[in-house]
Amino acid sequence: MIKRLNRFGLLTAFAVLITVIFCSYRYYTNSEEQLKVSLIMQGLTQMHYSPLAVNDQFADRIYDLWLKRVDYSKKFLTQADVNQLSKMKDDIDDELKTGDLTFFNKSYDLLQQRITDAEAYYPEILATPFDFTVNESFETDNDKTKFESDAKSLKEAWRLTLKYQTLVQYYQLKQDQEKAIDRNDSGFVKKQDSELEAQARDKVLKSNKDYFSQLKELERKDWLAIYINCAVNA
Repeated sequence: MIKRLNRFGLLTAFAVLITVIFCSYRYYTNSEEQLKVSLIMQGLTQMHYSPLAVNDQFADRIYDLWLKRVDYSKKFLTQADVNQLSKMKDDIDDELKTGDLTFFNKSYDLLQQRITDAEAYYPEILATPFDFTVNESFETDNDKTKFESDAKSLKEAWRLTLKYQTLVQYYQLKQDQEKAIDRNDSGFVKKQDSELEAQARDKVLKSNKDYFSQLKELERKDWLAIYINCAVNA
């Protein structure tokens, strides 16, 4: 009975606190987004069993998580973009305390522009056959890569990425063809390497088209949810 009463008391206190927080912000701002952020930050600082201090160190953790989640592959933002955003990162903690979304708005607008820029890269690059005899290297571990310095080097990074993706598809098609030859499949027609390469590029073109379609389906509220989750996870 005592445990049940304690649980009821905690739930009641929690509900009362949320109500008080909500009421205290009803006349603070007309922005629904700012209200949500303010309520969540109040909950984290007042109801978390072991809350972190909302300071510059906390802001750094949010900033790092945000960059990893919105551009882990480093194929959208340039180092110049990151440098621009890094100047604002120490303000994140102060902004969150009041529901201010200045950093989020800046990074969101910048990211949307860079996604639009990158969307033009892949069809152009995949329109031309790749030469797999050229000796080139590609880092597959995103933790070991760095943001490209400018748009030109970023486009080159996209070319290497798409070439690698095409090579993977080409290798699989080549393996499937060799297995079909070994099985002596009836009606099987062997394709030239150039045909397999073109088929591989078509597969990569479709996969990237689907990828960007999914990105474009994300609304502002979805990106804001990612940003808020970074604060919660931090």
